[in-house]
Amino acid sequence: MKVEKIAEYETINKSCNLGHCHEEKEIINYSLLTSNECNENYSDNELRLYAQWLENLYKSDFLGPRSRITEIVLNRILNATLKKYNITRKF
Repeated sequence: MKVEKIAEYETINKSCNLGHCHEEKEIINYSLLTSNECNENYSDNELRLYAQWLENLYKSDFLGPRSRITEIVLNRILNATLKKYNITRKF
């Protein structure tokens, strides 16, 4: 299973020392998506469930919404959890 971290941006007006205003995009949040890799056939429901679980973990106090954790680490957490707790397909 593959995890993809997508940044959500907000445009903010900023001013410089000379008084000129400009807009900058600032990351306000991330959303996480999961998808099948080669030879995997997880259903759409399973992929949404795992993505929601990872988002809840990511946005919790444990990691925090501004965490810089990478997709690779999130992918390892998901796969290790599925393997360790022997989570089987339910859909």
